[in-house]
Amino acid sequence: MGRTGGTGDQQAAARITVKPGETVAAPAVLLDKRGTITGVVSGPTGTPLADADVAFSAWGDAGPGWDTNTNAQGRYTISVLGPYRWPLLFGDENYPRDWSGHTANRFEAKGVPVVAGGTTGYDFRFRAKSALLQGAVTAPSTNWRFHTYNAVTGDVMGSFDAYVAGPGGTYQLPITGDQKVKIDWIYFPAGGDEVKGWYDHATSIDTATKVAIPAHGTKKLNLTLG
Repeated sequence: MGRTGGTGDQQAAARITVKPGETVAAPAVLLDKRGTITGVVSGPTGTPLADADVAFSAWGDAGPGWDTNTNAQGRYTISVLGPYRWPLLFGDENYPRDWSGHTANRFEAKGVPVVAGGTTGYDFRFRAKSALLQGAVTAPSTNWRFHTYNAVTGDVMGSFDAYVAGPGGTYQLPITGDQKVKIDWIYFPAGGDEVKGWYDHATSIDTATKVAIPAHGTKKLNLTLG
């Protein structure tokens, strides 16, 4: 809900201040007719990718309708969006998450216009080169995971699970370059409750250390969990 009407941009959303013990009247809401975005997701050489993920939120696994996967011909369709401009997030097991327009920052993404009752085409091709975050992980358990959050938007732009870690707990995470990220981690002790934390002993995402990812090349970062 935008300040003057509907919007697909979080930054343009209306702010409603709610005070304890008071009732605040919200603006009237008019539900617009939805439209559709469809297109083909391909690799750097133009080969269509099956089962690539396309979402209009970085929390594409938060619930039904937030994301979809491409079919065998690399085609996707999202048909639940209002008639505004929407950023789209693309991901694949072989490529890092990337917003429409090729950026790690959702606020800088290319908005794809949706037409009420109509269909908009938007194809996406992953870039051949990306940055790489790599290092060693020291943890009290062999069952661990970490996530990288874009420091500006708070969106999850990558994750790594221990079950794919190499010998000695090393990791390599392809990630969209030219961004700063904050990193949280979690491990599961045998017979105990899960333990969570942030890189560099921070206590929350607000105080977490920003890690600069180069536009291309490798950023080396060792992580200690606990």
